Amino acid sequence: MNEIEQFHFDRLLPRKEMLRVRDLVLSLGLSESTVEKLCDTGQLPCLRINAGSGRRMTRMLPRDGVILFLLQARDYEPADYLAGVIGLLGKLSLPGLRIVHEQLPKLIEAAGATAKPPGKINLNLALKKHT
Repeated sequence: MNEIEQFHFDRLLPRKEMLRVRDLVLSLGLSESTVEKLCDTGQLPCLRINAGSGRRMTRMLPRDGVILFLLQARDYEPADYLAGVIGLLGKLSLPGLRIVHEQLPKLIEAAGATAKPPGKINLNLALKKHT
């Protein structure tokens, strides 16, 4: 995995060794049933752990296994992911865009405090793909 991919996955997935199904639902936009099906078919590595009450088993997924699955199954580059995000922003209503506009400086500050991208991302190129 190169530096850009590492940066991408550090932003995409929670930085914990083991992820819950809910983490993937929130991070990747998949349904719980899709993640569970990928686990059941062996496409995603997962462990079934007793949740404590003895009645319910919880699936836990190793983060490295999820990254490997995404690298093998992907049909996008990190720049394409960014273009997709920009495309989604283009579908927001004006009130939604105002909320994003208000939150963006905080997100940029938080991103700058935790990590810097290894290379420049050409936002103009990403925008041209969706115009």
